[in-house]
Amino acid sequence: MTFEECAEKARRCAQFAGFSAEKMDMLVEHINRLEQLEDVSVILELLK
Repeated sequence: MTFEECAEKARRCAQFAGFSAEKMDMLVEHINRLEQLEDVSVILELLK
């Protein structure tokens, strides 16, 4: 499964759970460039 396929599946699950699509898009973007992030706390903040 590609990253994009996983991301789309995660978006569908998040939508079902009532999670904001905007937050989910930002979360996927950050996860996609996880190795370049200096601080992963931004990901944790999006999950709140």
